[in-house]
Amino acid sequence: MIALALAACAGAPDAPTSHLDFSDGDVGSATYGVQDGTASVSALAASATPASRFLTGNPVPLDYGPAQEFDQVALTFGKAIEDDPYDSAAYNGRAAAYVSLGRYRSAIVDLDQVIRLDAENFRAYTIRAGAYEGLEEWRAAVDDYDRAIRIDPGHVDAYFNRANFFLRLELPHLAIEDLNEAIRLDSEFVDGFLNKGSAYERLGRLQRAAEDYRMAANLDSYPEQSYFDRGSADLALGNIPEAITSFDLAIGYNPQDPKAYNNRGVAFKALGEFQKALDDYDAAITFDPTYTRAFYNRGNVHYQMKKFDLALLDFDQAVSLEPALALGYAGRALVFTQLGQDGMALLDIEMAVALGVQREILEREIESIKSRRPAFGLS
Repeated sequence: MIALALAACAGAPDAPTSHLDFSDGDVGSATYGVQDGTASVSALAASATPASRFLTGNPVPLDYGPAQEFDQVALTFGKAIEDDPYDSAAYNGRAAAYVSLGRYRSAIVDLDQVIRLDAENFRAYTIRAGAYEGLEEWRAAVDDYDRAIRIDPGHVDAYFNRANFFLRLELPHLAIEDLNEAIRLDSEFVDGFLNKGSAYERLGRLQRAAEDYRMAANLDSYPEQSYFDRGSADLALGNIPEAITSFDLAIGYNPQDPKAYNNRGVAFKALGEFQKALDDYDAAITFDPTYTRAFYNRGNVHYQMKKFDLALLDFDQAVSLEPALALGYAGRALVFTQLGQDGMALLDIEMAVALGVQREILEREIESIKSRRPAFGLS
């Protein structure tokens, strides 16, 4: 990504998000910029299932009501346990309430008791997996899903959730196997296709990822996220016209989505259509005035259009919003050099380097700019 800021100042697209919002992990190519996404897709799919997603006999979340009621829920199930210490359903219920309260160890104690009473209790294993998730004990969570799947090998969500844990463990191949099984059981499982696309993207198989995003978009009753993911995958693949079409569709479903405008702006920038890119970055900033990447991207376009004063304003805002944005300081250093403000550029060079920019690359670009500046003096 540094080469982008130094040599081309191209932009910052966000990665496809599947289920999450903005994240700092960018998978965008230096040719096109830094995409917006909540995580790169790799991080996104791994985080798709919260600890509160528990499995019953049917693939629905366990929901007892507002969070403030969970203490009362735990007490109610506790009384049921006092009345009947062998009531496995009451232990399951109290454990689920404990997980919602973040009392993961207490939940595990109750679930251990359920399993002592009934070693084939599918729900106990899935709730306990949620508790282990809350403790970030991924291996234990996977083990519990293994047991749950042996008990009920036809449960779609069990495969889906285990796949998410495999992604957390950086085992995308195993995640794909589980997601394929989930999709075999439910051929219209949109989240399964989305997360399988995410897993393929982690493996660098972007064309295969795009196919799964397309399938999700075709199946989804509310497909704006699927179109966004598909467009982001096409952008990473260099399929720019296809990416623009997908972002058009995403914006059609959600005309106020700043990420879709940002990524479409990156696509237009890749085609050299600077004004369209600026229009999209303007829209992204209108809908989210704190959107760092949109300011950074707009600054890049202004820089390439030699509108250095406007580029400086955008980089200033990006750095103000995200003081650790290394590329923002690098971009601003280039602008200061273009404006002949070498002292200011030097300060930003040091900040950029301290935050991770390679000094030799940045200084090489700075020297290149200086060599093209007109020389003044008597002849």
